[in-house]
Amino acid sequence: MSSRFLLDAGRRFFHGNRFQAQLYRKETGLVIHQTQRAVARLQRGLVISQTQRALVRFKRDPWGIMLRNPKLVVIGSCVLIALLFGRIERIPISGRFHMVLSCKTVERKLGEWTFKGQEDEHRWKILPPNSPQSIRVQRILREIVQGMHSGLRLEKDCSVRVHERKNPAELTPGGTSRKEEPLEAESYRGNDRSVCLKPKEGIQKRARRFGWRFATRHLDGLNWEVMVVDDPYNPNACYIPNGKIVFFTGLFRKLKSDAEVAAVLGHEVGHGIARHIAEGYFRFLWVFILLILCPPDPKAKPEHHPINMFLSFISRRREMEADYIGMMLMAAAGYDPQLAPGVELKIDDGGRHNALSTHPCGRKRAEKLQKAKVMDRAMAIYREVTSGLGVPSLI
Repeated sequence: MSSRFLLDAGRRFFHGNRFQAQLYRKETGLVIHQTQRAVARLQRGLVISQTQRALVRFKRDPWGIMLRNPKLVVIGSCVLIALLFGRIERIPISGRFHMVLSCKTVERKLGEWTFKGQEDEHRWKILPPNSPQSIRVQRILREIVQGMHSGLRLEKDCSVRVHERKNPAELTPGGTSRKEEPLEAESYRGNDRSVCLKPKEGIQKRARRFGWRFATRHLDGLNWEVMVVDDPYNPNACYIPNGKIVFFTGLFRKLKSDAEVAAVLGHEVGHGIARHIAEGYFRFLWVFILLILCPPDPKAKPEHHPINMFLSFISRRREMEADYIGMMLMAAAGYDPQLAPGVELKIDDGGRHNALSTHPCGRKRAEKLQKAKVMDRAMAIYREVTSGLGVPSLI
């Protein structure tokens, strides 16, 4: 009996009996379904067994497996550096907690290198210490630093001096260099204002509070230095670690009064108090790890990467924090803090601001400073200083 005959007989049987045909198809589908489930369980078992074998190999030689993976080596190194050289600090005046590099030597060396680069770039435009603009900037900065010294209850004396060009022949004929002058707790009288920059009586020592102490050790005995650059078309100023400030004379075209200049210098000193540069160095480690884990698309523009947008957002927040600290410092120096919001509007470049901007727009910065809680605190400090009571504690 041939196989062809059997197939024809089976076809005639099932064709003639519809019920038997339906039952055959149902049983066949059930067998196929059970077979698929068995195959799936077998595949899952194979995957689990492979994972278990990988875990066994890792337990036997963990360092060898990690060292053979370049990504794990780089990520582990960054995490180790962050744990060894990072620390949590509380910023004076603003009270925010942040993580910074605990190694101040690296911060100081990078600051000196950056300041030298600014000096080389503007060597022919640096004003001598005896120029009227340099004397004015030094006087205002000296009062800002004195208000900070008294408000933060620092123990060691600070000094303020104007950066001098290396070549003495470039100084004006007959000019004398203004050496660095140690700060003294004294009263300043001039420009129709009389203020007392001594610490307020009764709280000469640092306020002792339970909880996290404010980080002020990096400010004790710091020698502040300002470089005045003659660039009338650049209304800008910048802070460099280790108490260095670069001030461009283009700000004098927009800011007429000493109080307005004090708002700008207070902002730059605020960057130094908050250690924003050191915080940025520490943040770079985490950004480096994220770039390894989430590499950017080579076809996309680098500025459109989410990490770059996040860094721009953080930069705008730090600028507004420096605005807040600077307004408190100008009030502690005896300058009217109500002028600070107007300064932000004056020095705003008027350009378009978006998610990639590192600085917020002047309107938003002015609105933050005009908030009732912020302005009330600054005005309370200003009234005590101008009334002769001294500088209240800012911590």
